[in-house]
Amino acid sequence: VDEAHRTQYAGLAENMRAGLPNANFLAFTGTPLLGQERKTNAWFGDYVSEYNFQQSVEDGATVPLFYEKRVPEVLIQNDDLSDEFAAILEDENLDGEAQEKLEKRFA
Repeated sequence: VDEAHRTQYAGLAENMRAGLPNANFLAFTGTPLLGQERKTNAWFGDYVSEYNFQQSVEDGATVPLFYEKRVPEVLIQNDDLSDEFAAILEDENLDGEAQEKLEKRFA
């Protein structure tokens, strides 16, 4: 089974086992569910082989991934945005509750 995760659990995996009762199943996935649940292992058994991201970087098959947390700089390009927003709300004939909900959500 290629990409043996998420879509292959439960229904599809059960159907394969029912339809092919004497088959051996070998599953490939680049993104197994890990942690406490380990669902890929539960449905398909222990790993036969692992090739992780760090190994692929060391082999030159993948470039290193660097993550730098940033908060994007957001600039308001329209100085009249508040006035335009008020005009749109007025045109929509919203009741007070609906208008307040919108204002809170987009404030």
